[in-house]
Amino acid sequence: MDTFEKVVDPGEGGFISVEAARRHPLLVVDGKPVHLATLMRWIYQGLRGVKLEARVVGGRLAVSHREIQEFNKRLEEKRLLRLGQPNRRAIARRNAEAAAAEKSQKLRNANRRPNRARRHVAAR
Repeated sequence: MDTFEKVVDPGEGGFISVEAARRHPLLVVDGKPVHLATLMRWIYQGLRGVKLEARVVGGRLAVSHREIQEFNKRLEEKRLLRLGQPNRRAIARRNAEAAAAEKSQKLRNANRRPNRARRHVAAR
C-alpha cells in the first residue's frame, strides 16, 4: 500500500510527510510524482509568488491536504489573472526590435550622400 493511502482522509486535513506529499494527486505532473527538491523549493521559495505551507510535525516537515488544495487554488487564481495581462517578455522583445530597426534606419540615412540638385550652368 502506498504511503499516501495510509494517511488520514483528505477531507479531514490530516498531515502527511513531504515525501508522501510528492504523490498527492494534486501535485502529480504527467502521472509522475514531483521531485522532492521541487516540493522543498515550493515550500521555501514558492512558485510564481505562492508558497506551499508546511509545518514541523514530530520533528519532520509535513503538509496537510488542505494546504495542498489552497496552494493549487492560489496558483490557479494567479494563472487566471495573468491570462488577461500582456506578456512582459513579448512586449520587451518587440520594443527592442523596434528600437534596433529605428537605429538601423537612422544609420542608413546618415550614410547616404545628400541629394544635391545639380545646377546647369548655361554656356557663356
